[in-house]
Amino acid sequence: MKKKTVKLISSIAALGVLSGAYVGVRSYVSSQEEKEAAEADESVQAVDINSDDVSAVAFLSDDGEEVILEKEDDSWTKKDEPDFPLDQDTVSGAVSGISDLTADQELSEAEDLSEYDLDEPDNEITLTTEEGEETVIQIGMKNDSTSQYYIRKSDDEKIYLVAASSIDPFMNSVYDFAEADTFPAVTSSTITEVKVEKENGYELSQDSATLGWNVSDGQETEKADTTKAGTVTSAIGALMYGDFVDYNCTDGAKYGFDDPYAVITAKYTEEEEIEADTDDTEVSEEEDAAEETSEEAEAEAEEVSGEAETEAEEVSGEGETETEEVSGEAEAEAEEVSGEAEAEAEEVSGEGSGEEEMGSEEASEDEDNSETEDAASDEAESTEASGDEDAASEEEEPETVTVDKELVIYVGDETEGSRYVKVNDSAQVYTITEDSLADILDNTVEDFYNLTVSYLSENDLDHVEIKAQDGAHQIQVIRETEEDEDGEETTTYSYELDGKEMEETDFTSFYNKLINMAGQERLTEAYEPEEDPVYTFTLTDMDGGKMVVEYYEYDANFYAAETDGKVYLVNKMNVRDLEASYQEMIEAGEESETDSGTDESDINESENAVSDTGESEKAGADAKKSEDTGSDTKQSENSSEEEADGNSSSGNEEQ
Repeated sequence: MKKKTVKLISSIAALGVLSGAYVGVRSYVSSQEEKEAAEADESVQAVDINSDDVSAVAFLSDDGEEVILEKEDDSWTKKDEPDFPLDQDTVSGAVSGISDLTADQELSEAEDLSEYDLDEPDNEITLTTEEGEETVIQIGMKNDSTSQYYIRKSDDEKIYLVAASSIDPFMNSVYDFAEADTFPAVTSSTITEVKVEKENGYELSQDSATLGWNVSDGQETEKADTTKAGTVTSAIGALMYGDFVDYNCTDGAKYGFDDPYAVITAKYTEEEEIEADTDDTEVSEEEDAAEETSEEAEAEAEEVSGEAETEAEEVSGEGETETEEVSGEAEAEAEEVSGEAEAEAEEVSGEGSGEEEMGSEEASEDEDNSETEDAASDEAESTEASGDEDAASEEEEPETVTVDKELVIYVGDETEGSRYVKVNDSAQVYTITEDSLADILDNTVEDFYNLTVSYLSENDLDHVEIKAQDGAHQIQVIRETEEDEDGEETTTYSYELDGKEMEETDFTSFYNKLINMAGQERLTEAYEPEEDPVYTFTLTDMDGGKMVVEYYEYDANFYAAETDGKVYLVNKMNVRDLEASYQEMIEAGEESETDSGTDESDINESENAVSDTGESEKAGADAKKSEDTGSDTKQSENSSEEEADGNSSSGNEEQ
């Protein structure tokens, strides 16, 4: 026991020593890492210029073109193309990044510039300040693994390793600095027509009544698959520009627009606001007229007043009394004219004001003339005025109108997984990826064919005729319409198979498979069957229109379903499902007929049994009656014999 205790204490002591050692080692490693990090931090300032002082920047674009951007009044322009649409923020950001450039590392002992591609720099970026000082930055090799460039200044022997983010903006196209347009916003749900002009092009048009789609090759039109048409409209609504290539295209052949690969035309609708009414303008004109009338009146008053003063001065020698009299009359006349003018101006201004202003004036008059009105009346007037203001506010809400629009996309040559495009009459050229255009361009008329073989809604069906190897049958739809007390009509449906009532579920299970049958493809070549059809279904609608579908054996995998001159290849498994549902429906009808016959037989047998029972009971009664009659006869015979014996005995005694 003592030895175990000693060992335990020794183990604990050893553990303590090891823990202390671990802490010491960890502390040492941490301090070493901090020391190494501090030593590795060799960042230095490679370029130090106030970006606000930079008045020009020059560089070579990726196509070797020398680009010079100049700043004047805080606005950047391209020196040789003042109309070039520069994005001011993009240029300012790039200049700020290169003018205040911190290097991650300085290589002061580099001797061979060719090791860094600085003997023949890939690019030179020149910054010019407002004072005319130039700083030339030579760009060498790029280390793609670290995303860093080797650079040097032309007046400095040192080589710096700097982050690529500050250099890359000047290593690509000048269009990286351009302010690009966005692709016209078109919502797929507002598109009503699409026309794609190319080899094996197509046209899609939406039926405004059903919102379904039709497809045409320019000669024949038929119903299109709605889902596939929706894929095209969605693709158009999702288009986005890629690269900005040319802001002013003057040579369309350069991008393939002289003979476009395709032209996509989409017609769509858009809501636009209706311009405000001219009432405000008329009111303003009337107010201007009122002001003009008022000014004329004031001028006339001043003129009369001036004439009066002149006249007063002329007769001043005749006496002050006469002067005052004339002056007073003149002033009175002037005031009268001025008053009439002001009244006329107020009248014109009143005619040009709105109902709200007139209401306000009337309310003011009522308030002056009816100071004794109660609080209830005031509250009513306030509520009415508020209602008028709300109505006026509602009337001021902008109205919209639906306007037809058209988007034309010219698709040109290929370029690195994209195609050149330009829109409508714009001179700007962009790229759009071929993947984005695929759902629009990689289609032919055949791709939009509706592959539903024979759809006719049950609501429109009058009857179905079926010809099969087991015979012919007809299913009739029976409709009964009833009107309730409120005048609402309710229609109930029932079905008859060959004139006899059948279960609704048996019919609907079969009919749903029939009208929802879809082909996997449609034959575009003429088809001549070698044998008679396996099934012929004739669907007649309520108006007497007929749809005839014939199913032929085609090969090991398909049936050929022919209707209205169109031939669809239908998977055999789907036709077998239809056949199974058809057989179940026929068998259910036969069982129902058999059950009906069995019921009648049972009734006849029961009636016969009743008849037999009655006759048996009657026979029994007759037999019993016969037995009773026989018994009575026998008794009578016995009595006669007894009388005879008695007479005989009496005779013997007498003898």
